[in-house]
Amino acid sequence: RKLETALRNYKVEAKVIQVNRGPTVTRYELQPAQGVKVSSIVNLTDDIAMNLAASSIRVEAPIPGKTRSASRSLIKKTVSSCCAM
Repeated sequence: RKLETALRNYKVEAKVIQVNRGPTVTRYELQPAQGVKVSSIVNLTDDIAMNLAASSIRVEAPIPGKTRSASRSLIKKTVSSCCAM
């Protein structure tokens, strides 16, 4: 669990609830620990991208269509592929 480890390195406790892998985007649904502000995750986007070796990440919070009782955030990891000519 690279994402959980990366967040823990920055003193942010969160658990990966679900992972959806696609050809270019991997979606991670997170459940932050109680008391963890979503802004603390959002402020670490560049550091998380570097730890995940992603070209970019985007944090969506709250997740559309999810209940508000559970504070969850979604991290989309984009991997860019490049071909040498």
